[in-house]
Amino acid sequence: CNAVSAGILKMIADTGTSTQQLADGMFNVESSLHLGASGLRVLEAAAQGAKAENSDLAQTTDVLTTAMVNYRLPASQAADVMNSLITTVAAGKMHMDDLTGSLKNALPVSAAFGIKLSDVEGALSTMANAGDRGTSAGTHLAMMFKMLESPVGAAKKAMADMGIDSIDLANTLRTSVPDGLKMIQDAVSQHFVPGSVEYNRAILAILGGSKSGVAGLEIMNQGLKVLGQNTDAAAAALRKGSKDVENWGTIQDTFNFKMDRAKASMEVLGITLGTELLPILGRLADQVAPLVTRFLDWENKTHTVQNALRSLVDGITNIISGIGGFVDLLNRNSTAMDLFKSILTAFALVVAPLVVMGLASMAVAAYAAMAPMLPFVILIGVLALAIFGLIQLIRNWG
Repeated sequence: CNAVSAGILKMIADTGTSTQQLADGMFNVESSLHLGASGLRVLEAAAQGAKAENSDLAQTTDVLTTAMVNYRLPASQAADVMNSLITTVAAGKMHMDDLTGSLKNALPVSAAFGIKLSDVEGALSTMANAGDRGTSAGTHLAMMFKMLESPVGAAKKAMADMGIDSIDLANTLRTSVPDGLKMIQDAVSQHFVPGSVEYNRAILAILGGSKSGVAGLEIMNQGLKVLGQNTDAAAAALRKGSKDVENWGTIQDTFNFKMDRAKASMEVLGITLGTELLPILGRLADQVAPLVTRFLDWENKTHTVQNALRSLVDGITNIISGIGGFVDLLNRNSTAMDLFKSILTAFALVVAPLVVMGLASMAVAAYAAMAPMLPFVILIGVLALAIFGLIQLIRNWG
Protein backbone atom coordinates (compact mmCIF):
# COMPACT_ATOMS: atom_id res chain seq x y z
CA CYS A 1 0.00 0.00 0.00
CA ASN A 2 1.00 3.64 -0.31
CA ALA A 3 1.60 4.05 3.44
CA VAL A 4 4.03 1.11 3.49
CA SER A 5 5.84 2.39 0.39
CA ALA A 6 6.15 5.87 1.92
CA GLY A 7 7.39 4.34 5.18
CA ILE A 8 10.08 2.32 3.40
CA LEU A 9 11.21 5.39 1.43
CA LYS A 10 11.58 7.32 4.69
CA MET A 11 13.41 4.37 6.24
CA ILE A 12 15.92 4.26 3.37
CA ALA A 13 17.19 7.71 4.33
CA ASP A 14 16.72 7.34 8.11
CA THR A 15 18.73 4.11 8.35
CA GLY A 16 21.06 4.50 5.36
CA THR A 17 19.83 1.18 3.93
CA SER A 18 19.32 0.38 0.25
CA THR A 19 15.91 -0.24 -1.31
CA GLN A 20 16.79 -3.84 -2.19
CA GLN A 21 17.90 -4.65 1.35
CA LEU A 22 14.73 -3.20 2.85
CA ALA A 23 12.60 -5.05 0.28
CA ASP A 24 14.27 -8.36 1.20
CA GLY A 25 13.85 -7.59 4.88
CA MET A 26 10.19 -6.62 4.47
CA PHE A 27 9.55 -9.99 2.84
CA ASN A 28 10.66 -11.75 6.04
CA VAL A 29 8.65 -9.33 8.18
CA GLU A 30 5.42 -9.75 6.22
CA SER A 31 5.93 -13.52 6.06
CA SER A 32 5.78 -13.45 9.87
CA LEU A 33 2.36 -11.75 9.57
CA HIS A 34 3.56 -8.31 10.71
CA LEU A 35 1.80 -6.12 8.16
CA GLY A 36 1.30 -2.42 7.52
CA ALA A 37 2.49 -0.04 10.24
CA SER A 38 3.40 -2.96 12.51
CA GLY A 39 5.58 -4.43 9.79
CA LEU A 40 7.35 -1.11 9.32
CA ARG A 41 8.08 -0.92 13.04
CA VAL A 42 9.64 -4.40 13.03
CA LEU A 43 11.60 -3.62 9.86
CA GLU A 44 12.94 -0.37 11.32
CA ALA A 45 14.20 -2.18 14.44
CA ALA A 46 15.87 -4.80 12.24
CA ALA A 47 17.44 -2.15 9.97
CA GLN A 48 18.86 -0.32 12.99
CA GLY A 49 20.11 -3.60 14.41
CA ALA A 50 21.76 -4.56 11.12
CA LYS A 51 23.62 -1.23 11.10
CA ALA A 52 24.63 -1.65 14.74
CA GLU A 53 26.01 -5.15 14.12
CA ASN A 54 27.16 -4.58 10.53
CA SER A 55 25.09 -7.63 9.59
CA ASP A 56 22.93 -8.62 6.63
CA LEU A 57 19.44 -7.13 6.96
CA ALA A 58 17.67 -10.22 5.62
CA GLN A 59 19.34 -12.38 8.27
CA THR A 60 18.65 -9.80 10.96
CA THR A 61 14.94 -9.63 10.14
CA ASP A 62 14.94 -13.45 10.05
CA VAL A 63 16.29 -13.83 13.58
CA LEU A 64 14.15 -10.95 14.92
CA THR A 65 10.90 -12.29 13.49
CA THR A 66 11.79 -15.86 14.54
CA ALA A 67 11.99 -14.70 18.16
CA MET A 68 8.84 -12.57 17.92
CA VAL A 69 6.74 -15.24 16.21
CA ASN A 70 7.71 -18.07 18.58
CA TYR A 71 7.08 -15.95 21.66
CA ARG A 72 4.08 -14.14 20.14
CA LEU A 73 5.51 -10.71 20.84
CA PRO A 74 3.84 -7.57 19.41
CA ALA A 75 5.52 -5.17 17.01
CA SER A 76 5.77 -2.61 19.82
CA GLN A 77 8.49 -4.77 21.40
CA ALA A 78 10.56 -5.08 18.22
CA ALA A 79 13.29 -2.66 19.38
CA ASP A 80 13.53 -4.38 22.77
CA VAL A 81 13.85 -7.83 21.19
CA MET A 82 16.46 -6.48 18.78
CA ASN A 83 18.41 -5.05 21.71
CA SER A 84 18.32 -8.40 23.52
CA LEU A 85 19.61 -10.14 20.39
CA ILE A 86 22.46 -7.62 20.06
CA THR A 87 23.27 -8.14 23.76
CA THR A 88 23.36 -11.91 23.18
CA VAL A 89 25.65 -11.60 20.17
CA ALA A 90 28.04 -9.36 22.12
CA ALA A 91 28.08 -11.63 25.20
CA GLY A 92 28.72 -14.71 23.07
CA LYS A 93 31.36 -13.11 20.85
CA MET A 94 29.49 -14.31 17.76
CA HIS A 95 27.87 -12.93 14.63
CA MET A 96 24.18 -12.38 13.99
CA ASP A 97 24.04 -15.25 11.49
CA ASP A 98 25.39 -17.59 14.24
CA LEU A 99 22.51 -16.55 16.48
CA THR A 100 20.01 -16.93 13.63
CA GLY A 101 20.97 -20.58 13.16
CA SER A 102 20.85 -21.25 16.90
CA LEU A 103 17.47 -19.66 17.55
CA LYS A 104 15.80 -21.37 14.60
CA ASN A 105 16.45 -24.75 16.23
CA ALA A 106 16.03 -23.80 19.89
CA LEU A 107 13.08 -21.37 19.99
CA PRO A 108 10.27 -23.63 18.76
CA VAL A 109 11.11 -26.03 21.61
CA SER A 110 11.77 -23.45 24.32
CA ALA A 111 8.65 -21.44 23.50
CA ALA A 112 6.50 -24.60 23.55
CA PHE A 113 7.83 -25.45 27.03
CA GLY A 114 7.35 -21.89 28.30
CA ILE A 115 11.06 -21.21 28.82
CA LYS A 116 11.91 -17.50 28.78
CA LEU A 117 13.43 -15.97 25.66
CA SER A 118 16.11 -14.23 27.73
CA ASP A 119 17.08 -17.58 29.30
CA VAL A 120 17.50 -19.11 25.84
CA GLU A 121 19.59 -16.14 24.73
CA GLY A 122 21.73 -16.31 27.85
CA ALA A 123 22.28 -20.05 27.40
CA LEU A 124 23.28 -19.63 23.74
CA SER A 125 25.74 -16.82 24.47
CA THR A 126 27.30 -18.93 27.24
CA MET A 127 27.56 -21.93 24.90
CA ALA A 128 29.06 -19.71 22.18
CA ASN A 129 31.87 -18.75 24.52
CA ALA A 130 32.54 -22.46 24.88
CA GLY A 131 32.86 -22.70 21.09
CA ASP A 132 29.38 -24.05 20.32
CA ARG A 133 27.63 -21.70 17.88
CA GLY A 134 25.12 -21.72 15.04
CA THR A 135 22.68 -24.51 14.28
CA SER A 136 24.57 -27.10 16.34
CA ALA A 137 24.23 -24.98 19.50
CA GLY A 138 20.50 -24.57 18.91
CA THR A 139 20.11 -28.33 18.40
CA HIS A 140 22.07 -29.15 21.58
CA LEU A 141 20.04 -26.71 23.67
CA ALA A 142 16.72 -27.96 22.27
CA MET A 143 17.73 -31.57 23.06
CA MET A 144 18.56 -30.62 26.66
CA PHE A 145 15.23 -28.83 27.12
CA LYS A 146 13.33 -31.84 25.75
CA MET A 147 15.11 -34.27 28.06
CA LEU A 148 14.67 -32.13 31.16
CA GLU A 149 11.04 -31.36 30.34
CA SER A 150 10.09 -34.97 29.76
CA PRO A 151 12.83 -37.37 30.92
CA VAL A 152 12.78 -41.00 29.81
CA GLY A 153 14.83 -44.14 30.48
CA ALA A 154 18.18 -43.65 32.18
CA ALA A 155 17.64 -39.88 32.60
CA LYS A 156 14.37 -40.42 34.45
CA LYS A 157 15.98 -43.03 36.71
CA ALA A 158 19.00 -40.81 37.40
CA MET A 159 16.70 -37.97 38.47
CA ALA A 160 14.82 -40.30 40.82
CA ASP A 161 18.07 -41.64 42.27
CA MET A 162 19.24 -38.09 43.02
CA GLY A 163 15.88 -37.19 44.55
CA ILE A 164 14.86 -34.79 41.81
CA ASP A 165 11.15 -34.42 41.05
CA SER A 166 10.96 -34.06 37.26
CA ILE A 167 7.79 -31.94 37.47
CA ASP A 168 9.41 -29.53 39.92
CA LEU A 169 12.47 -29.34 37.65
CA ALA A 170 10.35 -28.58 34.57
CA ASN A 171 8.48 -25.83 36.41
CA THR A 172 11.74 -24.36 37.72
CA LEU A 173 13.17 -24.23 34.19
CA ARG A 174 10.17 -22.17 33.10
CA THR A 175 10.93 -19.68 35.84
CA SER A 176 14.69 -19.67 35.43
CA VAL A 177 17.04 -21.93 33.47
CA PRO A 178 19.97 -21.05 35.78
CA ASP A 179 17.87 -22.05 38.79
CA GLY A 180 16.84 -25.30 37.08
CA LEU A 181 20.42 -26.30 36.36
CA LYS A 182 21.43 -25.28 39.89
CA MET A 183 18.67 -27.55 41.19
CA ILE A 184 20.37 -30.46 39.38
CA GLN A 185 23.82 -29.56 40.69
CA ASP A 186 22.60 -29.17 44.27
CA ALA A 187 20.80 -32.54 44.19
CA VAL A 188 23.78 -34.42 42.77
CA SER A 189 26.21 -32.71 45.20
CA GLN A 190 24.21 -34.28 48.07
CA HIS A 191 25.41 -37.68 46.85
CA PHE A 192 28.79 -37.07 45.24
CA VAL A 193 31.70 -34.67 45.56
CA PRO A 194 31.40 -31.91 42.91
CA GLY A 195 33.92 -32.51 40.15
CA SER A 196 34.34 -36.21 40.92
CA VAL A 197 33.83 -38.90 38.29
CA GLU A 198 30.63 -40.06 39.99
CA TYR A 199 29.31 -36.48 40.13
CA ASN A 200 29.99 -35.83 36.43
CA ARG A 201 28.43 -39.14 35.39
CA ALA A 202 25.29 -38.42 37.38
CA ILE A 203 24.99 -34.92 35.86
CA LEU A 204 25.43 -36.33 32.35
CA ALA A 205 22.86 -39.06 32.98
CA ILE A 206 20.26 -36.52 34.19
CA LEU A 207 20.91 -34.35 31.13
CA GLY A 208 20.17 -37.32 28.87
CA GLY A 209 23.58 -38.67 27.98
CA SER A 210 26.39 -37.67 25.64
CA LYS A 211 24.18 -36.01 22.97
CA SER A 212 21.47 -34.35 25.04
CA GLY A 213 23.96 -33.39 27.72
CA VAL A 214 26.29 -31.30 25.52
CA ALA A 215 24.53 -27.98 26.19
CA GLY A 216 24.32 -28.55 29.96
CA LEU A 217 27.96 -29.54 30.23
CA GLU A 218 29.09 -26.49 28.22
CA ILE A 219 27.01 -24.17 30.40
CA MET A 220 28.02 -25.74 33.71
CA ASN A 221 31.67 -25.71 32.72
CA GLN A 222 31.42 -21.95 32.10
CA GLY A 223 29.66 -21.57 35.44
CA LEU A 224 26.05 -20.86 36.37
CA LYS A 225 27.13 -17.39 37.50
CA VAL A 226 28.14 -16.58 33.91
CA LEU A 227 24.86 -18.01 32.65
CA GLY A 228 22.96 -15.85 35.14
CA GLN A 229 24.82 -12.71 34.04
CA ASN A 230 24.06 -13.41 30.38
CA THR A 231 20.38 -14.15 30.96
CA ASP A 232 20.03 -11.05 33.17
CA ALA A 233 21.61 -8.86 30.49
CA ALA A 234 19.23 -10.18 27.82
CA ALA A 235 16.23 -9.78 30.17
CA ALA A 236 17.22 -6.19 31.00
CA ALA A 237 17.33 -5.34 27.28
CA LEU A 238 13.86 -6.82 26.81
CA ARG A 239 12.41 -4.73 29.65
CA LYS A 240 13.69 -1.31 28.55
CA GLY A 241 10.74 -0.31 26.39
CA SER A 242 13.03 1.30 23.83
CA LYS A 243 11.85 3.05 20.70
CA ASP A 244 15.19 2.65 18.92
CA VAL A 245 18.04 0.20 19.05
CA GLU A 246 20.54 0.83 21.84
CA ASN A 247 23.14 3.52 20.99
CA TRP A 248 21.32 4.38 17.75
CA GLY A 249 22.17 8.06 18.23
CA THR A 250 25.87 7.23 18.50
CA ILE A 251 25.71 5.02 15.42
CA GLN A 252 24.16 7.86 13.43
CA ASP A 253 27.15 10.09 14.20
CA THR A 254 29.69 7.73 12.63
CA PHE A 255 31.30 8.63 9.30
CA ASN A 256 30.32 5.34 7.62
CA PHE A 257 26.68 5.79 8.58
CA LYS A 258 26.64 9.37 7.27
CA MET A 259 28.07 8.19 3.96
CA ASP A 260 25.46 5.40 3.76
CA ARG A 261 22.72 7.89 4.55
CA ALA A 262 23.90 10.31 1.85
CA LYS A 263 23.95 7.49 -0.71
CA ALA A 264 20.52 6.28 0.40
CA SER A 265 19.10 9.82 0.25
CA MET A 266 20.20 10.10 -3.38
CA GLU A 267 18.45 6.80 -4.05
CA VAL A 268 15.25 8.13 -2.47
CA LEU A 269 15.52 11.28 -4.60
CA GLY A 270 15.85 9.17 -7.75
CA ILE A 271 12.85 7.03 -6.80
CA THR A 272 10.76 10.10 -5.95
CA LEU A 273 11.62 11.86 -9.20
CA GLY A 274 10.99 8.69 -11.16
CA THR A 275 7.61 8.24 -9.49
CA GLU A 276 6.61 11.83 -10.25
CA LEU A 277 7.89 11.73 -13.85
CA LEU A 278 6.40 8.35 -14.71
CA PRO A 279 2.83 9.63 -15.30
CA ILE A 280 4.19 12.51 -17.44
CA LEU A 281 6.34 10.17 -19.49
CA GLY A 282 3.38 7.85 -19.85
CA ARG A 283 1.21 10.64 -21.24
CA LEU A 284 4.05 11.72 -23.54
CA ALA A 285 4.36 8.17 -24.82
CA ASP A 286 0.61 8.11 -25.43
CA GLN A 287 0.93 11.25 -27.57
CA VAL A 288 4.05 10.17 -29.45
CA ALA A 289 2.98 6.60 -30.22
CA PRO A 290 0.21 7.57 -32.73
CA LEU A 291 2.63 9.93 -34.53
CA VAL A 292 5.21 7.19 -34.86
CA THR A 293 2.56 4.80 -36.12
CA ARG A 294 1.35 7.27 -38.75
CA PHE A 295 4.92 7.99 -39.84
CA LEU A 296 5.65 4.28 -40.27
CA ASP A 297 2.42 3.81 -42.26
CA TRP A 298 3.34 6.75 -44.52
CA GLU A 299 6.87 5.41 -45.04
CA ASN A 300 5.57 1.93 -45.85
CA LYS A 301 3.32 3.41 -48.52
CA THR A 302 5.67 6.00 -50.08
CA HIS A 303 9.18 4.69 -49.25
CA THR A 304 10.30 8.35 -49.22
CA VAL A 305 12.92 7.96 -46.49
CA GLN A 306 14.18 4.72 -47.99
CA ASN A 307 14.55 6.33 -51.43
CA ALA A 308 16.29 9.40 -49.99
CA LEU A 309 18.80 7.25 -48.12
CA ARG A 310 19.40 5.19 -51.24
CA SER A 311 20.04 8.36 -53.27
CA LEU A 312 22.45 9.61 -50.61
CA VAL A 313 24.37 6.34 -50.63
CA ASP A 314 24.50 6.38 -54.45
CA GLY A 315 25.80 9.97 -54.43
CA ILE A 316 28.56 9.18 -51.93
CA THR A 317 29.49 6.10 -53.97
CA ASN A 318 29.74 8.20 -57.14
CA ILE A 319 31.95 10.79 -55.42
CA ILE A 320 34.29 8.07 -54.15
CA SER A 321 34.39 6.52 -57.62
CA GLY A 322 35.16 9.93 -59.19
CA ILE A 323 38.03 10.54 -56.74
CA GLY A 324 39.35 7.06 -57.44
CA GLY A 325 39.21 7.68 -61.20
CA PHE A 326 41.00 11.02 -60.84
CA VAL A 327 43.78 9.41 -58.81
CA ASP A 328 44.14 6.66 -61.43
CA LEU A 329 44.40 9.35 -64.13
CA LEU A 330 47.19 11.11 -62.26
CA ASN A 331 49.04 7.84 -61.72
CA ARG A 332 48.84 6.95 -65.45
CA ASN A 333 49.57 10.43 -66.87
CA SER A 334 52.75 12.19 -65.68
CA THR A 335 51.79 15.43 -67.47
CA ALA A 336 48.49 15.58 -65.61
CA MET A 337 50.32 14.87 -62.35
CA ASP A 338 52.80 17.71 -62.96
CA LEU A 339 49.96 20.10 -63.79
CA PHE A 340 48.09 19.11 -60.57
CA LYS A 341 51.22 19.67 -58.48
CA SER A 342 51.71 23.13 -60.03
CA ILE A 343 48.12 24.09 -59.23
CA LEU A 344 48.50 22.95 -55.60
CA THR A 345 51.79 24.87 -55.24
CA ALA A 346 50.25 28.08 -56.58
CA PHE A 347 47.26 27.65 -54.28
CA ALA A 348 49.54 27.17 -51.26
CA LEU A 349 51.57 30.28 -52.14
CA VAL A 350 48.42 32.38 -52.22
CA VAL A 351 46.62 30.88 -49.22
CA ALA A 352 49.58 30.33 -46.81
CA PRO A 353 50.31 34.08 -46.24
CA LEU A 354 46.64 34.72 -45.60
CA VAL A 355 46.53 31.92 -43.03
CA VAL A 356 49.70 33.18 -41.30
CA MET A 357 48.33 36.71 -41.14
CA GLY A 358 45.06 35.44 -39.68
CA LEU A 359 46.85 33.38 -37.01
CA ALA A 360 49.08 36.32 -36.14
CA SER A 361 46.06 38.58 -35.70
CA MET A 362 44.44 35.99 -33.43
CA ALA A 363 47.63 35.67 -31.35
CA VAL A 364 47.87 39.45 -30.91
CA ALA A 365 44.22 39.61 -29.81
CA ALA A 366 44.69 36.70 -27.40
CA TYR A 367 47.80 38.30 -25.89
CA ALA A 368 45.96 41.59 -25.42
CA ALA A 369 43.16 39.79 -23.61
CA MET A 370 45.50 37.74 -21.42
CA ALA A 371 48.03 40.52 -20.65
CA PRO A 372 46.33 41.59 -17.37
CA MET A 373 46.41 37.98 -16.15
CA LEU A 374 50.05 37.33 -17.14
CA PRO A 375 51.61 38.15 -13.70
CA PHE A 376 49.21 35.74 -12.01
CA VAL A 377 49.95 33.01 -14.55
CA ILE A 378 53.71 33.47 -14.03
CA LEU A 379 53.25 33.41 -10.23
CA ILE A 380 51.21 30.18 -10.37
CA GLY A 381 53.85 28.63 -12.63
CA VAL A 382 56.64 29.57 -10.24
CA LEU A 383 54.73 28.15 -7.25
CA ALA A 384 53.98 24.94 -9.14
CA LEU A 385 57.67 24.53 -10.01
CA ALA A 386 58.66 25.21 -6.39
CA ILE A 387 56.20 22.63 -5.05
CA PHE A 388 57.31 20.08 -7.63
CA GLY A 389 60.94 20.68 -6.71
CA LEU A 390 60.15 20.29 -2.99
CA ILE A 391 58.36 16.99 -3.62
CA GLN A 392 61.29 15.68 -5.64
CA LEU A 393 63.71 16.78 -2.92
CA ILE A 394 61.71 14.90 -0.26
CA ARG A 395 61.44 11.78 -2.42
CA ASN A 396 65.17 11.68 -3.10
CA TRP A 397 66.34 12.81 0.35
CA GLY A 398 69.20 10.67 1.51
